[in-house]
Amino acid sequence: MTETAYNPSADDVAALMLARARDADGNIVPFGPGTSPSADEVEALIAKAAGIVAPQVGGLVAESQAEAAKLAVTAYAAMLVEASLQQRSDSESASPGEHYRRVYEDALRAVQHAQSGDPGGAGAYSIALKPAITAEAE
Repeated sequence: MTETAYNPSADDVAALMLARARDADGNIVPFGPGTSPSADEVEALIAKAAGIVAPQVGGLVAESQAEAAKLAVTAYAAMLVEASLQQRSDSESASPGEHYRRVYEDALRAVQHAQSGDPGGAGAYSIALKPAITAEAE
């Protein structure tokens, strides 16, 4: 499991997800031993999320970018939690996972821009598109 200086807590993930954990009676509660998923399950998903985010932002993150890196891990963990909730549910309702993916991508981009020295790393982003197929000069 990956531990970084910017790993969020299970409560951080719950705050992003508006406390999606539910007890046996279906009440929304903080993640804990009696919730689905449990706090231990969320902590394991956080470690997995950190393992995906850490190589993308580099081993050391500047203090000024620690919150963005933490948000990237939090959002990725929320995607994993949401996927586990969807698997446990027979519901056909739309998942907020897409929202978490966008939050994750924006936070990750902020860290990557800052680490590359790009002053445009904060705020809105545009991604340079590369053609999938390039024509060779004839």
